[in-house]
Amino acid sequence: MFERDELLNKILQDQKLLKKYILKEIKINIDDYLDENKVLKLKHASYLVLKRLEKKYGKKFSERTCCKVILSDRLYSPIATIVQEIRGKYYEKLLEEYLKSKGIKFIKGRKNKKEPDFILDNNLKINNVEINWIESKFFYADEKIHEYFKRKQYVYYSEKFGKGLILYWLGYDFNDNDFILKDYRFVSEEFPHITVYDIGYSDKRFSNFLKILNSKNINAIVDVRRFPTSKIKEYCRENLKKELEKVGIKYFWIEELGGFRTGGYEKYMYTYDFINGIIKLLKVIKKCLNVAIMCMEKNYKHCHRRYILNVIGDYFKVVHL
Repeated sequence: MFERDELLNKILQDQKLLKKYILKEIKINIDDYLDENKVLKLKHASYLVLKRLEKKYGKKFSERTCCKVILSDRLYSPIATIVQEIRGKYYEKLLEEYLKSKGIKFIKGRKNKKEPDFILDNNLKINNVEINWIESKFFYADEKIHEYFKRKQYVYYSEKFGKGLILYWLGYDFNDNDFILKDYRFVSEEFPHITVYDIGYSDKRFSNFLKILNSKNINAIVDVRRFPTSKIKEYCRENLKKELEKVGIKYFWIEELGGFRTGGYEKYMYTYDFINGIIKLLKVIKKCLNVAIMCMEKNYKHCHRRYILNVIGDYFKVVHL
């Protein structure tokens, strides 16, 4: 099981519960937020609080301040919201693949019909208990959170479908005899992190570049060059797009994440253009899941993409190819 403190660093799937539960535990010093210099020094400022203060006091925060808060807030920011959606999709897909690998028949629940994630065809037993449905939750659950979802979802599922299993991927610290509770170990011995890959092509022949991508089952490349051209014709934008599509890899160019910025890239990070670029990148990850970020420089430490990876690394595992 995971430590309860990790709850504040994870994304809950239900926004109403998030606001109701988390805000009670975070003490906000309003004076810190009304002074922009203090906001810029806060390590984990809340984007939700910033927006509420703008509305309540009519205060307009600078672009730099808003972007700083967006990048530091892992709970309420637009970036955190998309990450939450990615995690929900990714871990539900993992569970689906696991059930298929075990030959367990199921149909996927319809959320608009108030159904659990997976409705089983009566062929899964745990401790001689027949499991009829599974609900996947990517967060750490204490008893308070569990009781909330129990009232909101689980009791209804049980009345309609019978005994169910709740998969709390990040763990739990209680028991409930009404349900079978499991953590990530139900699916995998080790915790299955979402991985984002990073690759520079300057030292790679194009054939080798493709072999590396295929070895990791990468299905999408995100090009973060400001000017996507090259002396090597295969790496020019249009040629690269065509060659990648031939082997089933989608190509995306995000100009907003490109380098060569006036005042330096670190300063550029606190602009809405950069934030929009990160959001575009996250939407690609949500759509394709197995993604590599690409630029020319072999070593990411000598490339502007290190700043991009610092942001992405707050949420996902980064692997350099």
